[in-house]
Amino acid sequence: MRFLSAFFAFVLQASVALAAPATIPASADVSVSGVFLHDRTSQERVLGADISFDHDADIPKAIYPSADGREFLTVFTHPGGAGEISEFRVSYFVIEKRLAQHIKVKRFVSGKGIELGFAKSRVTSILGAPSRQREEGGIVTLEYRLEEADQAASNFLAHYKMPVYYGNYLFKNGRLVEFRFGFVYP
Repeated sequence: MRFLSAFFAFVLQASVALAAPATIPASADVSVSGVFLHDRTSQERVLGADISFDHDADIPKAIYPSADGREFLTVFTHPGGAGEISEFRVSYFVIEKRLAQHIKVKRFVSGKGIELGFAKSRVTSILGAPSRQREEGGIVTLEYRLEEADQAASNFLAHYKMPVYYGNYLFKNGRLVEFRFGFVYP
């Protein structure tokens, strides 16, 4: 049994190394619950080979509830792509429940360990200071943005062949109720 545990840990570490660039900027995250941006292998391993994207949306998406139905993962693929995931959204609420596909994930946790319910201070301790912060209707949003012009981000963006990365973290009553990150559709 120990051998199998060690083997699966090795396979997971190897897949992480292949999926992510060598250096990920502090303010960027690249995965949710083992699914990595622009990585079909991790996508198929966790979500299955046949993701039913809703192509009627402006940006095609698929929705997955957590095992208890309290959290929702929405994955987005950009039009014209090969179906690889370019953006993630994790939230307590989703309007299009009819689109939900089922997987056995208890909670949706980002690669950097961020999950719904975190305090703002905990998120900023992980990602650093945001590029921008705004408040509207009782919702505080921390916005992170990386562009090609930023020298520290250029290798990261070049790895994915994308010009802009973003991360938006929404807080209500001081707690994280939604986060969304990935690449801006060019």
